[in-house]
Amino acid sequence: MLKLVLLVCFVVILQVHEGESKHKSNKCKPVPDYLCAIAYEKNNCHGWYKSIRPNHKMYFSRSKRNDAESILVRKDCTLTAYNGKYEGEFIIIKANATEDRKVNLEYSDIPEYKDMNNDIESVKCVCGANQNL
Repeated sequence: MLKLVLLVCFVVILQVHEGESKHKSNKCKPVPDYLCAIAYEKNNCHGWYKSIRPNHKMYFSRSKRNDAESILVRKDCTLTAYNGKYEGEFIIIKANATEDRKVNLEYSDIPEYKDMNNDIESVKCVCGANQNL
């Protein structure tokens, strides 16, 4: 019984440490250096995906609009996601300089991220020194 309690505590600590995701997944692969971010249809990098190039804007096609649930931002990059065509409500997801940042919008502890689950229409993404432009 004590082993079960310790196991449950360990799992809860891992989930709290994750902070932005209720579920961990090994499915997410690192974002390639030639991309800024990747938006996925489902949590934990599942379903269709949209590759977002550095220093570009992207308006999602009708079939992908308002359907993204997880976003993976490359290290040293910042993604801004909008619920309109580069206007309206928006969120900013910034990855640190050493590792990619995964956000499962539906399970985020940040209310603004949670509100954008399945509500993203357009994004812009910048990397490195261009983040200050």
